[in-house]
Amino acid sequence: MIKLFIHIRKKLLLFIAIFFSLSVYSQGTNYKEYSYTEFIQLIQNEKDSVFKLEDALIKYNPKTDIRFKSRVSGFRKDSLYNIYDTIVVNKKIELNNVQLLANIYNEDGDSWTEGALRFIHFKEDVILNEVLSFNAEHCVFDKTFDSKLYECLYEDKYTFGNDYNSFRFNTFNIFNIEKNCYRFDQKIGWILMEYNRFLSKQPKRTFSVFAVKNNSVILRDNYIESKDRITLALYDMDYNIVAKNSFISEFANIYLENNIRVTFENNSFPPFVSFYIDELKSKDVIQWKQFSNKLASSFGITDYSLETTDLMFSGLDVEKKKEVKDIYLDSVRISNDDIYAREISLKGQFYKYYKSKYNTEVANKVYIELKDLETQRLEVKHQQNPRFFTYFTWKINQFLKVFSAYGTEPARAVVFSLYVILFFAFIYLLFPNSWDSLGKKRLMHRFEFFQKYLRRKEGMHTLYLEDKQQEISSYEEFKTNLEKAHLELPKFFITWSKPLYNASMFSSRITSRFLKLTDVLQGKWQDLTPKQKRWKNIQIGFLLIIGLLYDLFIKVLNALMLSINTFTTLGFGEIPIKGLPRYLAIIQGFIGWFMLTIFSVSLISQLLN
Repeated sequence: MIKLFIHIRKKLLLFIAIFFSLSVYSQGTNYKEYSYTEFIQLIQNEKDSVFKLEDALIKYNPKTDIRFKSRVSGFRKDSLYNIYDTIVVNKKIELNNVQLLANIYNEDGDSWTEGALRFIHFKEDVILNEVLSFNAEHCVFDKTFDSKLYECLYEDKYTFGNDYNSFRFNTFNIFNIEKNCYRFDQKIGWILMEYNRFLSKQPKRTFSVFAVKNNSVILRDNYIESKDRITLALYDMDYNIVAKNSFISEFANIYLENNIRVTFENNSFPPFVSFYIDELKSKDVIQWKQFSNKLASSFGITDYSLETTDLMFSGLDVEKKKEVKDIYLDSVRISNDDIYAREISLKGQFYKYYKSKYNTEVANKVYIELKDLETQRLEVKHQQNPRFFTYFTWKINQFLKVFSAYGTEPARAVVFSLYVILFFAFIYLLFPNSWDSLGKKRLMHRFEFFQKYLRRKEGMHTLYLEDKQQEISSYEEFKTNLEKAHLELPKFFITWSKPLYNASMFSSRITSRFLKLTDVLQGKWQDLTPKQKRWKNIQIGFLLIIGLLYDLFIKVLNALMLSINTFTTLGFGEIPIKGLPRYLAIIQGFIGWFMLTIFSVSLISQLLN
């Protein structure tokens, strides 16, 4: 009987305990309610150095809380109060399940906020636990601002309406971080931070935003400075917007997983960004220029951290972290097979993403970074196992970058080919070739002509026509025969033949007129006065210089044509040069064949893209 009584007693106590716990749970949290004015008054009346409040709702009262109301008209915020009405709070603030509710509505095209902490200067720490609704404008936080929801395990634990479940920092709040890290661990409706300044004054201080299963996180037009690192970790979100922010730090960590839509654009990031995203979707908007040459795989860094020390989250000082970061970038990520695979995979994600958006220009930039990483790895592989194959592959990658940016810029290949053509043309210019033999004859004929001119009284144009007499006679004879046969030949035949005669005589007529105009002094050299001889010297010297420039132009043109012909074909029969240039021409032909092949492939690749 005694045992039975004890057993029944235990069962009864268990039933009472279960019933009592269920009844307590069903009652929910008993919230105390205050207006914003009453809330500030509570803080000011607190005699202790720490103000604590829990399980309370701070609601806007239109009769007493006009100070905590603001209007947004376009990009301007209007209020009855300004910075000179700032309230100074010298106490540490600890809020547990205290919700500062706000009413947000539109009226006559303006957006109104009823319920926001405005123009308040918090000189000590502000600690928020399970605070889902919080709005601040023009506030200053001198020390730690820490907001976390470690105990909020259920999404529906707190419900205050869509307008209430939000975290807003907008319109120039200033955060001076001196103690612990600034962080958001929020599981609420949405987080908004616009036009704020977050300043970390001490080493090993971080700016961190952790958000899980929110509607959205919006970070826009903020200036965020951290001595150590900046972390953005966003999981299971509807959409996130991170735009026009300046992130000033040595490192940045970005984790994006299972988000419906992500927007990252027009931000300024540190020189090293640890980045992870599970999938880049077409609806995402991620601007590449803010990450160019800065991204490293978060998983790769994690793998390295497991082998050595924690790069991003350990207690290392900033200088030590810089050293470890440099080791990772310069050595680890290109020598470790698994980490290299993660780095390539990250850049491959971005390349595929921009290709899917038909953004070829940005996709090419990502591809160049990917190939640069591959080239660095090829160098390491060759150093580890020196062979011709590894050396050739490494060097060909280096050449492809210089020649055509890994096939993404065919125009660069054309410019590079032009440099090669000009280089070999200069070499051919220094050596004689069979094409230049006509130039020597022209030069000798020119000196014979001026020698005859100085010995005779006739002008240069007369001597020129004498030299051309045989040629001109043939033209005149052609013209005379046409005129005599006008009755025997069709009229159209004679008409069409006259332009041929005029074209043949054009060069002779122009040259004759030019010589006649420049021949200022006629007569034999020995019969001229000293003054006339000086003018004659100037005249002949001028004409000789023009002739030499013409000959030089022809020689340069010959060298250039020879170089182009050699570059574009692997030889063309008898090469019109002797000695060393003959062998250089063969080498140039091989180079031209190789480079033009690569150019063709690059061009076809871009056309297909």
